[in-house]
Amino acid sequence: MRRGAILAAAAVIVITNGVVLMEVARNRAGGAIETIQLTERELPLNSRAKEDSGVAVRLDWERFNVFVANGYSWLDRTKLEALGFDCARAFREPKRSPLPRPAFVALEYAGPAWEQWLMSVPQTSRALQTEMSSRLIPVDVAKAAAPLLQKYPDRGRYLIVRAVVQLFVTTFDPITRQQGQARLQPSISEALPDTIHVPPSLSDALGNLQSPTNVASPRYTLTLSYGRHFEPWIVGSAPTQ
Repeated sequence: MRRGAILAAAAVIVITNGVVLMEVARNRAGGAIETIQLTERELPLNSRAKEDSGVAVRLDWERFNVFVANGYSWLDRTKLEALGFDCARAFREPKRSPLPRPAFVALEYAGPAWEQWLMSVPQTSRALQTEMSSRLIPVDVAKAAAPLLQKYPDRGRYLIVRAVVQLFVTTFDPITRQQGQARLQPSISEALPDTIHVPPSLSDALGNLQSPTNVASPRYTLTLSYGRHFEPWIVGSAPTQ
């Protein structure tokens, strides 16, 4: 009985690994549809235990500060309804938030959106934000990836990823910090997946680094690719000179 249980468990592991490998192969079939170089600001190390030899990073974009600065003003009612949100119902039932919606988000890297946001930062902290903040800024969303890939063809500047969009109705203005008229408040809560494993063949440049809470200057650059199913993988790594 015990031998049978062990064999059954081993079979499950083999089948699971096989399914994972098949999904990886399908995702990468035909090559990457997106490839971009990002620094530690955008791909910081995940925390890991001392005994864990694996290296993983997470995709990080400038969220909270941009949200406070403009509340994702470009993510208007028309775009929200195109994602499937019932905005009229949200206003009628403000205490009952709509279910989150899957979407694709266009992230602009070190472009006009980041520069515009940086100019909104107080002069006293602008230099610090320039050094430490992710330079990925969300600039657009859509229900499908194809319109965004067509609208933002510069693969060195724009990254299209799967994400989750949430919607709330609020009367609080984060800029004036006062109550006002009820309005829609969207939020892009996360990228899917947000954790990306670095293959052992590419992790040497990262394996001995600690996971700091603040990085004044990025210590490495990673080349990130996405396949046809929008699953990411690391294809190159290098220390930042």
